Amino acid sequence: MDTEKYILAIEETGKCARGQKEMIKFLRGKRLTQREAIIAACYDCQGYYADGVVDCESKLCPLYQYHPYNKNRNRMPGRSGNPDALKKALEARKQVKKEAVFKDRTRTVEQLMRNA
Repeated sequence: MDTEKYILAIEETGKCARGQKEMIKFLRGKRLTQREAIIAACYDCQGYYADGVVDCESKLCPLYQYHPYNKNRNRMPGRSGNPDALKKALEARKQVKKEAVFKDRTRTVEQLMRNA
């Protein structure tokens, strides 16, 4: 089957769901990230979600923990994370953003002073 015909078939029969644009991007020969490749693989494996967007519940699949519609995604082994580390990282991110905004404002004031 010609690639463009395959893409057209996906657009006509497949659900517009996570994985469709990634699958089409792959078929057009473009490079995918690992995440995009996983989403495209799930879309392909699930028959383009033609019968509805659902969790495949295929726990034996090595990609299942990354499945875009996995209901238990956050409860997969090794995904619990450290709440203190997460809080610290979020605070650090906020601080970096504040510093960046302050630096931009400072630069703008300095430029205005020079131009006056």
